[in-house]
Amino acid sequence: MTRIGLIIAMFGLLGFSASATNELVLQRDYSAQPRQLIVCSFDPSVLAHGFSDKQLDEVDWAGYLKRNITITELSRFRSATHVPTAMGPITTMLPLSGVDRERSAREYGCPTNENSIILFGKDGTEKTRWSAHVSNDDLFDFVDALPVKASLNLPQTTSRG
Repeated sequence: MTRIGLIIAMFGLLGFSASATNELVLQRDYSAQPRQLIVCSFDPSVLAHGFSDKQLDEVDWAGYLKRNITITELSRFRSATHVPTAMGPITTMLPLSGVDRERSAREYGCPTNENSIILFGKDGTEKTRWSAHVSNDDLFDFVDALPVKASLNLPQTTSRG
């Protein structure tokens, strides 16, 4: 085999390997991933984190648990994650500087000069956003209406008995 033939064969194998890897990524099952509700409180005309406090005060944690929704809270003065459990939320304060909180907010797509709430689906894509508080009923109606993806075309096994 000539050098050119060997190089073409090597690149062909690499191309096949990359193609197979991409196909596996596309087939990933996201069903165990939580949905994320990102609460961004950056409106300078509102008290420090009053927007996020009001949203969190009204959370129906049992409903969030049933729908597998976690909350990430980002504001000028604090950042935290809230994970629903059967006994209420587990809250973890995130040790981010003000600059890091704003950077995280921008990475989620939050404007850093106003308040917003963004819902990300189990697949990590943005599903919707609100510029005001969202009620449990409105959020749950929206989530419950989302299409359920059937394991993203993962191979099905059948049992014979």
